[in-house]
Amino acid sequence: MFKLRLKIIKQKVKSHPSHTSDFLRNSGRLIQEKFDTILDNDALPLVIAPVIFIVLAGLEWWLWNLEISSPSPVILATIAFGLGA
Repeated sequence: MFKLRLKIIKQKVKSHPSHTSDFLRNSGRLIQEKFDTILDNDALPLVIAPVIFIVLAGLEWWLWNLEISSPSPVILATIAFGLGA
């Protein structure tokens, strides 16, 4: 006759990701998207325009130092910085 033996069965741990890691991953992605949107729509035009005007003012000073006939760079620099601000 067969002997009945009890077999100890251990529960296997299921590899489900925790809710915390999903929350952190989703919130990190949301923060990155918001940061990119703010940078692209709001901050970037406020940075590019002054940089362009400052470069133009610098070029005018350079032309003045090379003694190429053009209007006074003080006036042009003032206009460029005024438009940039």
